[in-house]
Amino acid sequence: MDSQEFIFFGALNMGEKIVWTGRPSQKVRLHFSDYVAFVIIGFIVYGEWVTFDGVFLHNWPMLLYIPMLVILALHIVFGRNLVLTWLQSKISYAITDRRIIIHNPSKKFHLVSIDIKSLAKLQYTEERDGSGSIFIGETESFGELIIRRYFIPDYPRISRIANVKMVFGMILQQLG
Repeated sequence: MDSQEFIFFGALNMGEKIVWTGRPSQKVRLHFSDYVAFVIIGFIVYGEWVTFDGVFLHNWPMLLYIPMLVILALHIVFGRNLVLTWLQSKISYAITDRRIIIHNPSKKFHLVSIDIKSLAKLQYTEERDGSGSIFIGETESFGELIIRRYFIPDYPRISRIANVKMVFGMILQQLG
């Protein structure tokens, strides 16, 4: 029994077997909005450099302006992604022959258990590298997803896992 299976050992019902265990990917993924933030910050820095051409080098508070913008951009892009990666590093997933179990110690309720036979809706998204997310049940509307995209949502999902198509197939196989 490996460490991931040990996490779920106490949550298993009598005779239930673990079919698959996994964790979210720890890779930091930059999204389109991250690139847009860098371009906007670049234009601001360039605009400030051109605007304050003669005054800029002689006014020391203005010399602090560009490094502050660069630090802000790095925080917005990389800080947010590092926090997301850190939060998701604590999550573990298990698929048994009867249930989907999500263990998230950073939530109020550490364990979410979903009976596979009672699933109303199941869909997945796949990236180019074969990783992706499986959405369980009803998801939020498109606008809410954009606002909350960088945070771990409240609705259950198996996110950022490798070989998502194979795991999705396992769940469908358990559905019978």
